[in-house]
Amino acid sequence: FWYFLPAMFMANVFPVLSRSYHDNDGRQNLITMTSLKYVLLFSLPIAAGMAVTADSIITLLFGSGFSESVSVLRVIAWILPLSAVGSVLWRILAAQDRQIRDLQSRLIAVVARLAIGVFLIMTMATNGAAVAALSGVAISTFLLFYYVAIGTSDIRLSGLFLRIGLGTAVMAALAWWLNGICALWFVVAFSALTYGLSVVAFGVFSPDDYRMFRGLLRRKTLAES
Repeated sequence: FWYFLPAMFMANVFPVLSRSYHDNDGRQNLITMTSLKYVLLFSLPIAAGMAVTADSIITLLFGSGFSESVSVLRVIAWILPLSAVGSVLWRILAAQDRQIRDLQSRLIAVVARLAIGVFLIMTMATNGAAVAALSGVAISTFLLFYYVAIGTSDIRLSGLFLRIGLGTAVMAALAWWLNGICALWFVVAFSALTYGLSVVAFGVFSPDDYRMFRGLLRRKTLAES
């Protein structure tokens, strides 16, 4: 479910992104950075939340007999933000008619994952399989970023990632402290509220974002009336 949402989001953004590249209207970087911002805003806190509350999640869903799966969940949780960013990057390459670069990154990642996986599974069993899966996605995403960076897109993730990362760190610290003390539903709800306030405080949203939110709210209100 969590992996479906970024893909659905980008499926709606891609026609706009592709048209912008083909028309060369100067909005390519704005659309790219906005897309990256929202997939990171969605995926990064979920990954951090799953990582710090993995024991409670596994116990709730499967019982205490599956405690060995906790470490696996803590590793594979980070596949979500990497794949979410990748879902933006490969569409940039497609919009630029550079699909061959996307194919190259996927092939390299598959070969690397298989090579790494053989060793890690032999030495670390299920944890090794989780690390190999994460490594494959990470390699693919980093290669996609490299191919996009040497193209025409001017992507600067450092400032964006720092602000969202700070909000995620605040949320994760709170979730880690509350985990085991409070019920999981309360940890999730209170952490989500904290995250929302944190990203606002750290200036993640721009004036354009607030104008967009007001416009959406206004259209929803008119539709309901």
